[in-house]
Amino acid sequence: PANPTLIAFPSASLTTSQWILTTATNLVFIAPGQIAIVPRKNLKPEGVKTFTLPQEDGVITQVLATDHTSVVLITSKNVLKEFDIKKTSFTTLALPQKGIRSITSAALYNKKLYILDAHAGQIWKLVPIEGGFAEAKAWLTGETGKALLQGVSLLTLDGSVFTSTPQGLVQQFDAGKPSTFKASIHPKPAAISRLTTSPSSKYLYLLDAPSQRLIVLSKETGTPVAQYTSPIWKGLRDARIDEKTKTITLLTNIGVVEFDVGASSKVGVT
Repeated sequence: PANPTLIAFPSASLTTSQWILTTATNLVFIAPGQIAIVPRKNLKPEGVKTFTLPQEDGVITQVLATDHTSVVLITSKNVLKEFDIKKTSFTTLALPQKGIRSITSAALYNKKLYILDAHAGQIWKLVPIEGGFAEAKAWLTGETGKALLQGVSLLTLDGSVFTSTPQGLVQQFDAGKPSTFKASIHPKPAAISRLTTSPSSKYLYLLDAPSQRLIVLSKETGTPVAQYTSPIWKGLRDARIDEKTKTITLLTNIGVVEFDVGASSKVGVT
């Protein structure tokens, strides 16, 4: 990518961060045990405000970004928490677990929570109620879920459900059934650790950390339209894509990298 901006970690306490969120005014660093908010105007140690997850809740294992005002978290003890970025407070949300054997991955769509349960071979759908979510209902239909979800580790939604294995085997499901979507990624991914999209996007974004690249996959053709890479992206941890501002933000071992994907409405090959 052209003219990337490198933002070094404002404080040594942020080097354990595994996720990054962005707003117009802040960078939000999320580590297993804490959330830190850093104003873009004060990227120094004194600008860092840290908020610690209660120890009894375990540590953060999944981050479900909702919008620029809050973020939903899942912990090692399967506790569902919401962190209000403006109020800087944690709230526990109800997460019934009847029938759920494992929370392999999860995503929010249209206020509903979808849980990938690879052990049960099922994708669960939980509708919102006051204070959290109602009991999980099986979303996948038929008896082939276990085979279809074998090795699957990631889930994202845009109305359809997309899943991926670490090797980059991407599947699409509609109305609880597999679609005919086929992905073809070359070079073959080493280990996909993030999979994301949005309802308004034409693309799936896959983070392949060992290969130091971000793959932009067309939902229409199943083939990459761009693959961003750089030798300085050591230890890729997370990626956030803002298609409105055409900005990509990456969290790496050396800090935060931000770059513009260009003025064109179509992501260009880089």
